[in-house]
Amino acid sequence: MLLFPQFSDSPRLYTGRECAAIDAHLQTAFGASSASLMQQAAAAAYDVLRECWPDVRRVIVCAGVGNNAGDGYYLAALASAAGCAVTLLQLEGRALTGAAGEAQQSLPPTVTRIDVTSSEGPIWDRAIAALTTADLVVDALLGIGLSTAPRPLFAALIERMNQAPAPVFALDVPSGLDADRGSAPGALVQAAHTATFLVDKVALHSGAGVGGTVSVHPLGLPARALATQPGLRALRGDDLSLPPLPKTVYKHRLGHLVVVGGDQGMGGATMLAAEAGLRSGAGMVSLITRPEHVAPALARLPELMVCSTARWPAVLALLARADVMVCGPGLGQGAWGRALLNAVLAAPGQRVLDADALNLLADPTHSTPVPPGAILTPHSGEAARLLGQPSSTIEADRLSAVNELSTRYQAVAVLKGPGTLIGAPEAPPALCLEGQPGMASAGMGDVLAGLAGGLLAQLTRVADPAADAFAAPWAAAAGAVVLHGTAGGRAGERGAVRTLSASVLLEMLPAVIAAAEARGQGGQGRRDHE
Repeated sequence: MLLFPQFSDSPRLYTGRECAAIDAHLQTAFGASSASLMQQAAAAAYDVLRECWPDVRRVIVCAGVGNNAGDGYYLAALASAAGCAVTLLQLEGRALTGAAGEAQQSLPPTVTRIDVTSSEGPIWDRAIAALTTADLVVDALLGIGLSTAPRPLFAALIERMNQAPAPVFALDVPSGLDADRGSAPGALVQAAHTATFLVDKVALHSGAGVGGTVSVHPLGLPARALATQPGLRALRGDDLSLPPLPKTVYKHRLGHLVVVGGDQGMGGATMLAAEAGLRSGAGMVSLITRPEHVAPALARLPELMVCSTARWPAVLALLARADVMVCGPGLGQGAWGRALLNAVLAAPGQRVLDADALNLLADPTHSTPVPPGAILTPHSGEAARLLGQPSSTIEADRLSAVNELSTRYQAVAVLKGPGTLIGAPEAPPALCLEGQPGMASAGMGDVLAGLAGGLLAQLTRVADPAADAFAAPWAAAAGAVVLHGTAGGRAGERGAVRTLSASVLLEMLPAVIAAAEARGQGGQGRRDHE
């Protein structure tokens, strides 16, 4: 029975270092010069400019001192030749070198160049006046090489670019973004559109880099020339397929999921997780919770089997029979929650640990280890506690954080947030491209945990842990994250983004899962976490 979620045609995302290595390979193996790549990048960017802003007449290009500035110079020349009134701000008034210097020297006299060396005085005032009257602001300041906060003059201009009435069009990456870590160590350009060149960048899809529209332009180069670095796998909803259920299947072959949690006043969290498990296709879903939540749970979801924690021997017996346990939604951090977490960790099944289960694990007094192969689903605050670091450190380098989480706990780690990352030991993480800001609301994590548990329950009877102990948890986690993000995106399309609730997202899941099943018709085999 092949029930593993599969991803086809997954694109790759690359760090800044990998992009630099690809660029160097192009020059040595294909004879592609920096100047020619700049000119092609500018031509691609100009096509985007005309497509997105066809009526633009006044363009201001903000140029730095590296290769990104060269892209900007060539774009300025193209826009000027097409009849736009173009002003170019050259920060630090510097004569550029190398290929960027060639671009600078080729700037036509029809482009007005302003050398900006200070963030005050008449020249600065002239530059800011040009910003405020432009139809479009082009960001060619810093590119992919940044690893520290922008220098004061750059930071001052970035702040004014963000305040300008015109949209900002970034070349390659928005200036101020660390292309290796996906964070902003200082000021960051808020781009409406980013035209990125050669390959797509991790930093544009996770953490601080998530923002406007991104378009990718390989500059006419063959895929084999660009795929010289491993990169990260990007997961999209349209690439996910769920193999169809065999006609002979029955509920026991689809796994038994047990959701554990719901302390006083927090019963809704477990109900959301349990309903997500049911909607994912788990054969049976049970709930272990406070006695006062038993009746409401059954009233909301009569398909559930509910066990009160007042019947502790029954709780232990139920955990012993579970294929998968989701522990954490509404668990609390008191003695009641601690006892349940310890019982879950001692049980023989597989685990999805979320919310307060993670907070309890991070408590220095907690001593029960997490068996290998669990799925952990922290947001950055929970990840910080698990790793003993500030949240700012997690957000400064989300890739390193998800790798450290998966290695330290020998688990599949799901680092939630903009550009959710899924990591497994000794494997490159994957990044989900689905989701939207309205999903930043209470209960969303409970739904995700339930989805992961439900998918994992369906895989426990067919996975071969001897072959790869992390294959089933990775497939379940990745499938859950993509289904969750896709459902959230579709729910947002039906109404105001900021009013999206977890219950509404649950209503979208059947259609999203049905689409994945349609793509899986006739599919064979499975793909693991590489």
